[in-house]
Amino acid sequence: MDKTGDTNNDGTVNSIDASSMLSEYARTATGKDSSFNIVQFYAADIDNNGKIDSVDASRVLSYYSFLSTHDDDITIEEFFNMAQ
Repeated sequence: MDKTGDTNNDGTVNSIDASSMLSEYARTATGKDSSFNIVQFYAADIDNNGKIDSVDASRVLSYYSFLSTHDDDITIEEFFNMAQ
């Protein structure tokens, strides 16, 4: 798995990935052990701050929404670079 945001490694970044990020965030925020392996963790840590949280999930949803309404085929990294 090498695609940022694709936590389930199905080749697509979508709401399923965001949902898994939110579940992981809820799990770890309540003191439970992470269910993500290291590859999933790095795919989910969109803002590279060393944690998975609602910000990461929100970013995935923003990207997914953009792809759903545009014909552009850009990566999640390119999407966030457009905003800068």
